[in-house]
Amino acid sequence: MITPTEELSTPLTNEQRYHQEQKTRISQYKVNAKDENGNLITKIYARGDEFVIYESTDFPVYESLRINLDTIKEDDTEKGKSLAEIKGDIDKFLAACARYNGTQLDKKRAANAIATAILGDSVKAKGIIENIIKDIKQDYKDIMYGRLFYIIGALSLTITLMFIAKNGYMHRQLTQNNYMVYLHLKYACAFSAIGGLISISLKIKQYNTDRELSKLFYYFNGCERITISVLAGILAYFMIKGQVFFGFLNIDNGASPALLIVCALAGFSESLIPNTLRTLEKKSDL
Repeated sequence: MITPTEELSTPLTNEQRYHQEQKTRISQYKVNAKDENGNLITKIYARGDEFVIYESTDFPVYESLRINLDTIKEDDTEKGKSLAEIKGDIDKFLAACARYNGTQLDKKRAANAIATAILGDSVKAKGIIENIIKDIKQDYKDIMYGRLFYIIGALSLTITLMFIAKNGYMHRQLTQNNYMVYLHLKYACAFSAIGGLISISLKIKQYNTDRELSKLFYYFNGCERITISVLAGILAYFMIKGQVFFGFLNIDNGASPALLIVCALAGFSESLIPNTLRTLEKKSDL
């Protein structure tokens, strides 16, 4: 008769010992921990009893998605074969991520596809990854078109204002009675629009787009940004003329180059005029 003490002390079989060690290895894969090669785990996309699909920023973008396959049975090679069948598809996905700025959601979807392959359905996994790559490319096209129409809208309004300013200068002799309103404000609008256009050009990569929105929306969005720049430039012009700030630039009744540069800066910087108004508000409260 075997006592409970003797039953507990029964040595583990090789299979049981391997299974325990396998469970320990899998459980060690956590965010901010390190994998078996010493690479930092920054995100885990999918986890199963026999695999972990994670991301490590210790690698370039095209290699950041990592797969740890650790089967419950030591001699199980089927899951490794299924994973090998989609190796080329995974490489194509990572290349698309690097080239077209794939998102975390894309990697999450790819991780689920890889898990599907590990679980035995590599054909379905291939189809999922192919659809993900198509979506990445389409999203990239939508972003590029959105940014293109955004800057076209800004550019068209800026060119229009520059043309109006040039036309005003060419016919300046007809506006002697109200020189400032009909000419100097045109200069201020044109220069502030140029400042806004430069700002848009520098920040265009930060402009977010939405697939559901039309190209016309982005066009008018660009026009709106230039309109805000023009309003900021006009406000800066009158603040200088009223000697509210930078009064030393108001050296005569004309539109000096320094004054127009400030108008361009007001159009370029979204915070110049608001910060100036806040400063004035604080001074008035004292």
